[in-house]
Amino acid sequence: MNTSTIYKIHHTFAAVQFAKDNGAHWLLDLIGSHLFCTPAVTQESMTFWTITRKGSKAVAVATDGGKGGPEVVLAKQNIPHTDLPVESVRIWTTRTEDRYGNVIFTIMLPEDY
Repeated sequence: MNTSTIYKIHHTFAAVQFAKDNGAHWLLDLIGSHLFCTPAVTQESMTFWTITRKGSKAVAVATDGGKGGPEVVLAKQNIPHTDLPVESVRIWTTRTEDRYGNVIFTIMLPEDY
């Protein structure tokens, strides 16, 4: 019996295209690292990321979306320098399991859901 869990990250086409068009593959890496390394993010079935740029700095904030109440911040990361051309972007993630218990995270834009 295999007792280890395999974790995978999938990206929707729109998320990859956004990263490509905006030179922001680092953003997918940032979110991916939190999916694996931040327990509050890892355990959620869905997370909602907002990346907000002010000048050459930005902040990435992940929440639980509120679930019918106030949003709970699950993770926050300051980005000391970025040339991201948009002032704000929303990115969502989902967490599912396959029939073997392996965890699959999907990073997407809201319109992909």
